[in-house]
Amino acid sequence: MLNVPIKEMMESRVITVQQDSLLSEVEEKMRKHGIRHLPVVDREGRLMGLFTQRDLYRILPSRLKEEDPIDQEILRRHTLRDVMHKVPESLSPEESISKAVSLMWDKKYGCVPVVDTENKVVGIITAMDILHFAVHFLK
Repeated sequence: MLNVPIKEMMESRVITVQQDSLLSEVEEKMRKHGIRHLPVVDREGRLMGLFTQRDLYRILPSRLKEEDPIDQEILRRHTLRDVMHKVPESLSPEESISKAVSLMWDKKYGCVPVVDTENKVVGIITAMDILHFAVHFLK
């Protein structure tokens, strides 16, 4: 299982954002699509950064309940450029799952963007993708 190439289990329909996006737009996109990781790309689709749900929670004031409103004013004042992880680590589609697992384990990442030779985002692999694959592999 660990020698399987990433392309066999990565999500290739990647939702991305650009670094000049307002955080309010990013929060809405994450909520609308039910995702926790967003690669940040330039106009040609090249990887520039990464923004995660954890980053969003880090910059927002605490909410006691899930249904408490999010402070949209804070989100309208900042763009991704202010808070994204710049130049995140990435992998190629041909690299093995074991490399993705090691990177995610060592760095405590929840995902790794997958890029082609021109650094264009072609996929994303998350811890949940790997777990889902492992469950089916072990059946």
